[in-house]
Amino acid sequence: MSIQHLAWDSNFFGYKTGLIELKHNVIIPLYDIIQRNPEYKLIYIRCAPAHIQQDEIKALGGKLVDEKVTFAQDIPAPPHIYSQNVILYPDNEPTTEILQLGLASGIYSRFKVDKKFINNEFERLYEIWIRNSTNKTIAKHVITYQKDGKYIGLLTLGEKNKRADIGILAVNEQYRGLGIGKSLVQKAFELSVQMGYSQIQVVTQKANENACKFYESVGFKIDTIENIYHLWLR
Repeated sequence: MSIQHLAWDSNFFGYKTGLIELKHNVIIPLYDIIQRNPEYKLIYIRCAPAHIQQDEIKALGGKLVDEKVTFAQDIPAPPHIYSQNVILYPDNEPTTEILQLGLASGIYSRFKVDKKFINNEFERLYEIWIRNSTNKTIAKHVITYQKDGKYIGLLTLGEKNKRADIGILAVNEQYRGLGIGKSLVQKAFELSVQMGYSQIQVVTQKANENACKFYESVGFKIDTIENIYHLWLR
Protein backbone atom coordinates (compact mmCIF):
# COMPACT_ATOMS: atom_id res chain seq x y z
CA MET A 1 0.00 0.00 0.00
CA SER A 2 1.35 3.41 -0.94
CA ILE A 3 0.19 6.98 -1.34
CA GLN A 4 -1.40 7.75 -4.70
CA HIS A 5 0.17 10.92 -6.04
CA LEU A 6 -2.43 13.44 -7.25
CA ALA A 7 -0.70 15.40 -9.99
CA TRP A 8 -3.55 17.82 -10.74
CA ASP A 9 -4.11 18.71 -7.09
CA SER A 10 -0.38 19.07 -6.49
CA ASN A 11 0.01 21.43 -9.43
CA PHE A 12 -3.05 23.45 -8.43
CA PHE A 13 -2.13 23.84 -4.74
CA GLY A 14 1.59 24.21 -5.33
CA TYR A 15 2.60 21.40 -2.97
CA LYS A 16 2.63 17.63 -3.11
CA THR A 17 -0.81 16.15 -2.47
CA GLY A 18 -1.75 12.49 -2.28
CA LEU A 19 -4.52 10.04 -1.56
CA ILE A 20 -4.86 6.94 0.61
CA GLU A 21 -7.97 4.83 0.09
CA LEU A 22 -8.79 2.40 2.88
CA LYS A 23 -10.69 -0.62 1.63
CA HIS A 24 -13.31 -2.31 3.77
CA ASN A 25 -11.74 -3.20 7.12
CA VAL A 26 -8.28 -3.98 5.79
CA ILE A 27 -5.72 -2.56 8.20
CA ILE A 28 -2.68 -0.85 6.73
CA PRO A 29 0.39 0.65 8.46
CA LEU A 30 -0.69 4.27 8.09
CA TYR A 31 2.02 5.73 10.31
CA ASP A 32 4.80 3.88 8.49
CA ILE A 33 3.48 4.85 5.05
CA ILE A 34 3.30 8.50 6.02
CA GLN A 35 6.76 8.46 7.59
CA ARG A 36 8.22 7.02 4.38
CA ASN A 37 6.76 9.85 2.31
CA PRO A 38 7.81 13.11 4.01
CA GLU A 39 7.60 15.05 0.74
CA TYR A 40 3.79 15.19 0.98
CA LYS A 41 2.14 18.21 2.58
CA LEU A 42 -1.50 17.11 2.27
CA ILE A 43 -2.99 13.62 2.11
CA TYR A 44 -6.65 12.82 1.56
CA ILE A 45 -7.78 9.65 3.30
CA ARG A 46 -10.99 8.02 2.10
CA CYS A 47 -12.78 5.23 3.92
CA ALA A 48 -16.15 3.73 4.77
CA PRO A 49 -17.93 5.37 7.73
CA ALA A 50 -17.33 2.30 9.92
CA HIS A 51 -13.68 1.70 9.01
CA ILE A 52 -11.75 0.58 12.07
CA GLN A 53 -8.73 2.85 11.52
CA GLN A 54 -10.56 6.15 11.89
CA ASP A 55 -9.37 6.72 15.46
CA GLU A 56 -5.83 6.22 14.20
CA ILE A 57 -6.39 8.74 11.41
CA LYS A 58 -7.55 11.30 13.97
CA ALA A 59 -4.60 10.52 16.24
CA LEU A 60 -2.27 11.24 13.32
CA GLY A 61 -3.91 14.65 12.91
CA GLY A 62 -6.49 13.82 10.25
CA LYS A 63 -9.64 15.93 10.23
CA LEU A 64 -12.97 14.64 8.97
CA VAL A 65 -13.92 17.24 6.34
CA ASP A 66 -16.61 15.45 4.36
CA GLU A 67 -19.16 12.69 4.79
CA LYS A 68 -19.68 12.24 1.07
CA VAL A 69 -23.15 10.92 0.19
CA THR A 70 -23.91 9.54 -3.25
CA PHE A 71 -27.63 9.46 -4.06
CA ALA A 72 -28.95 7.49 -7.02
CA GLN A 73 -32.18 6.35 -8.63
CA ASP A 74 -33.62 4.79 -11.75
CA ILE A 75 -34.71 7.64 -14.00
CA PRO A 76 -38.50 8.01 -13.78
CA ALA A 77 -40.50 7.36 -16.91
CA PRO A 78 -41.70 10.34 -18.98
CA PRO A 79 -43.32 12.75 -19.00
CA HIS A 80 -40.68 14.87 -17.30
CA ILE A 81 -42.51 18.09 -16.53
CA TYR A 82 -40.56 21.31 -16.03
CA SER A 83 -41.06 25.04 -16.34
CA GLN A 84 -40.64 26.92 -19.62
CA ASN A 85 -38.10 29.02 -17.70
CA VAL A 86 -35.72 26.05 -17.85
CA ILE A 87 -33.28 26.48 -20.73
CA LEU A 88 -29.93 25.06 -21.76
CA TYR A 89 -27.11 27.51 -21.15
CA PRO A 90 -26.18 28.87 -24.61
CA ASP A 91 -22.61 30.07 -24.06
CA ASN A 92 -19.18 28.56 -23.48
CA GLU A 93 -18.18 31.16 -20.88
CA PRO A 94 -20.07 31.60 -17.59
CA THR A 95 -21.68 34.89 -16.63
CA THR A 96 -21.10 36.40 -13.19
CA GLU A 97 -24.51 35.03 -12.12
CA ILE A 98 -23.55 31.52 -13.20
CA LEU A 99 -20.25 31.74 -11.32
CA GLN A 100 -22.04 32.96 -8.19
CA LEU A 101 -24.51 30.09 -8.38
CA GLY A 102 -21.62 27.64 -8.68
CA LEU A 103 -19.92 29.07 -5.59
CA ALA A 104 -23.20 28.98 -3.64
CA SER A 105 -23.53 25.26 -4.37
CA GLY A 106 -20.23 24.55 -2.58
CA ILE A 107 -20.95 25.99 0.84
CA TYR A 108 -20.27 22.57 2.43
CA SER A 109 -17.33 21.68 0.20
CA ARG A 110 -14.35 20.22 2.05
CA PHE A 111 -12.19 22.83 0.39
CA LYS A 112 -14.27 25.50 2.12
CA VAL A 113 -14.76 23.63 5.41
CA ASP A 114 -11.02 23.04 5.87
CA LYS A 115 -9.65 26.37 7.14
CA LYS A 116 -6.07 25.35 6.40
CA PHE A 117 -6.72 26.35 2.81
CA ILE A 118 -5.80 30.03 2.89
CA ASN A 119 -5.26 30.98 -0.76
CA ASN A 120 -8.86 31.06 -2.05
CA GLU A 121 -8.56 27.43 -3.11
CA PHE A 122 -12.29 26.82 -2.80
CA GLU A 123 -13.23 29.79 -4.98
CA ARG A 124 -10.60 28.98 -7.59
CA LEU A 125 -11.58 25.30 -7.71
CA TYR A 126 -15.25 26.02 -8.18
CA GLU A 127 -14.58 28.63 -10.84
CA ILE A 128 -12.59 26.04 -12.79
CA TRP A 129 -15.42 23.54 -12.27
CA ILE A 130 -18.00 25.98 -13.63
CA ARG A 131 -15.85 27.06 -16.56
CA ASN A 132 -15.09 23.46 -17.51
CA SER A 133 -18.80 22.72 -17.33
CA THR A 134 -19.94 25.58 -19.55
CA ASN A 135 -17.24 24.81 -22.13
CA LYS A 136 -18.36 21.13 -22.03
CA THR A 137 -15.01 19.75 -20.89
CA ILE A 138 -16.59 17.91 -17.92
CA ALA A 139 -20.33 18.35 -18.50
CA LYS A 140 -22.61 17.29 -21.32
CA HIS A 141 -25.26 19.89 -20.49
CA VAL A 142 -25.61 23.02 -18.37
CA ILE A 143 -29.24 23.57 -17.47
CA THR A 144 -30.39 26.95 -16.17
CA TYR A 145 -33.53 28.56 -14.80
CA GLN A 146 -34.03 32.07 -16.09
CA LYS A 147 -36.42 34.63 -14.61
CA ASP A 148 -36.69 38.38 -15.19
CA GLY A 149 -33.61 38.21 -17.40
CA LYS A 150 -31.48 36.64 -14.65
CA TYR A 151 -30.04 33.19 -14.15
CA ILE A 152 -31.40 32.05 -10.79
CA GLY A 153 -30.93 28.28 -11.06
CA LEU A 154 -28.18 26.02 -12.35
CA LEU A 155 -27.63 22.29 -12.90
CA THR A 156 -24.65 20.68 -14.61
CA LEU A 157 -25.12 17.21 -16.07
CA GLY A 158 -22.43 14.75 -17.06
CA GLU A 159 -21.74 11.05 -16.72
CA LYS A 160 -19.91 8.92 -14.17
CA ASN A 161 -19.85 5.25 -13.18
CA LYS A 162 -22.12 4.36 -16.13
CA ARG A 163 -24.79 6.73 -14.84
CA ALA A 164 -25.92 10.23 -15.66
CA ASP A 165 -24.35 12.48 -13.04
CA ILE A 166 -25.53 15.78 -11.58
CA GLY A 167 -22.42 17.78 -10.77
CA ILE A 168 -23.69 21.13 -9.49
CA LEU A 169 -27.22 22.10 -8.49
CA ALA A 170 -27.87 25.58 -7.13
CA VAL A 171 -30.78 27.99 -6.77
CA ASN A 172 -30.46 31.65 -5.83
CA GLU A 173 -31.37 31.83 -2.14
CA GLN A 174 -34.02 34.51 -2.80
CA TYR A 175 -35.94 32.05 -5.00
CA ARG A 176 -35.71 28.84 -3.02
CA GLY A 177 -38.84 26.89 -2.12
CA LEU A 178 -40.55 27.68 -5.43
CA GLY A 179 -39.93 24.36 -7.18
CA ILE A 180 -37.01 25.61 -9.26
CA GLY A 181 -34.66 22.82 -8.16
CA LYS A 182 -37.28 20.19 -8.95
CA SER A 183 -37.84 21.71 -12.40
CA LEU A 184 -34.11 21.59 -13.14
CA VAL A 185 -33.93 17.94 -12.03
CA GLN A 186 -36.90 17.03 -14.24
CA LYS A 187 -35.06 18.49 -17.23
CA ALA A 188 -31.97 16.50 -16.17
CA PHE A 189 -34.08 13.33 -16.20
CA GLU A 190 -35.21 14.05 -19.76
CA LEU A 191 -31.70 14.77 -21.02
CA SER A 192 -30.26 11.74 -19.22
CA VAL A 193 -32.67 9.46 -21.09
CA GLN A 194 -31.65 11.13 -24.35
CA MET A 195 -28.01 10.44 -23.41
CA GLY A 196 -28.88 6.74 -23.11
CA TYR A 197 -28.88 6.34 -19.33
CA SER A 198 -31.40 4.56 -17.16
CA GLN A 199 -29.90 5.68 -13.82
CA ILE A 200 -28.81 9.02 -12.43
CA GLN A 201 -26.68 9.96 -9.43
CA VAL A 202 -25.66 13.03 -7.48
CA VAL A 203 -23.06 13.58 -4.76
CA THR A 204 -23.50 15.91 -1.81
CA GLN A 205 -22.36 16.25 1.78
CA LYS A 206 -24.21 14.68 4.70
CA ALA A 207 -23.85 18.00 6.54
CA ASN A 208 -25.90 19.64 3.79
CA GLU A 209 -29.19 18.52 5.27
CA ASN A 210 -31.35 20.66 2.98
CA ALA A 211 -29.73 19.15 -0.12
CA CYS A 212 -30.14 15.62 1.22
CA LYS A 213 -33.83 16.21 1.98
CA PHE A 214 -34.36 17.74 -1.45
CA TYR A 215 -32.81 14.80 -3.31
CA GLU A 216 -34.91 12.36 -1.30
CA SER A 217 -38.02 14.41 -2.14
CA VAL A 218 -37.40 13.92 -5.88
CA GLY A 219 -36.87 10.18 -5.62
CA PHE A 220 -33.17 9.71 -4.90
CA LYS A 221 -32.01 7.19 -2.31
CA ILE A 222 -28.64 6.88 -0.59
CA ASP A 223 -26.33 4.65 -2.60
CA THR A 224 -23.02 5.02 -0.74
CA ILE A 225 -21.44 7.10 2.02
CA GLU A 226 -17.70 7.76 2.23
CA ASN A 227 -15.73 9.64 4.87
CA ILE A 228 -12.94 11.91 3.68
CA TYR A 229 -10.18 13.15 5.96
CA HIS A 230 -7.54 15.77 5.32
CA LEU A 231 -4.18 15.01 6.89
CA TRP A 232 -1.81 17.98 6.82
CA LEU A 233 1.80 16.96 7.42
CA ARG A 234 3.40 20.39 7.47
